[in-house]
Amino acid sequence: MKKFLKKLVLFILKRLAKKRIKRFKGKIIAVTGSVGKTSTKDAIYTVLNSQFKVKYSKKSMNSDFGLLLTILDID
Repeated sequence: MKKFLKKLVLFILKRLAKKRIKRFKGKIIAVTGSVGKTSTKDAIYTVLNSQFKVKYSKKSMNSDFGLLLTILDID
């Protein structure tokens, strides 16, 4: 039952996130890799935040749920 609920919640969050991304008119920057993602994310935010409206996760959200929660502003 626990596994089913996790899959169901993930499915719903993915659908909501896809809808939000389709409506979004700005630029999206994704940082991937195995080392240095948080430092890179923070550096990009610092540079761009002075001239643009920037949304980023303050925490390290390196999971399927974390990414979806950030997109949906639930982080």
